Amino acid sequence: MRSVFLVLFIALGLSLQACGSVNPITAARLALMSPLEADPAGFEVTIRLPDGVSIPKGATKLTMEAANANTGETLSGAFVLAETGDQTRSYRIAAEDLDAMRAFQAEARAWEETDSDASTGSIGVSLEFCRLGDGPAPDATSDVFIRLAEGGAMLPLLTNAPIAEAATEQEIAALPPC
Repeated sequence: MRSVFLVLFIALGLSLQACGSVNPITAARLALMSPLEADPAGFEVTIRLPDGVSIPKGATKLTMEAANANTGETLSGAFVLAETGDQTRSYRIAAEDLDAMRAFQAEARAWEETDSDASTGSIGVSLEFCRLGDGPAPDATSDVFIRLAEGGAMLPLLTNAPIAEAATEQEIAALPPC
């Protein structure tokens, strides 16, 4: 693909990418990797949240999009990230979504093999939060790490990302309680 880029969404679809907390080295490394070639069973996302927020079960998804400029076709997929069960808020592609994600990868890879200059794509993580008590402190931060290969390094994607830059106090107060 001509370009693969990461986009992260938080809460009500608010972008964290503009916050300046995206690790540029990780972003560059991920741009060189092909999520179309990697086995989705090895994908992992770890999220460190501040006190006052949590993530409801099933509210974390890996999203992928692809477009073929020659045909005008587009692909879009949202694959549930299931918690691994440990205390670190680590997520892997849910077993029931692995085949759908592999099918997505195969179709997008075929476009790339036909004409790599005409195909583009993106991969992202979509999150929805719920509020614990009064919610996070105004200066609360979160971190997101990603791995695209089994046994590969866990790469820091977002570090010390201020919650206040992604959502206003009113939006945080409006989050549903956990």
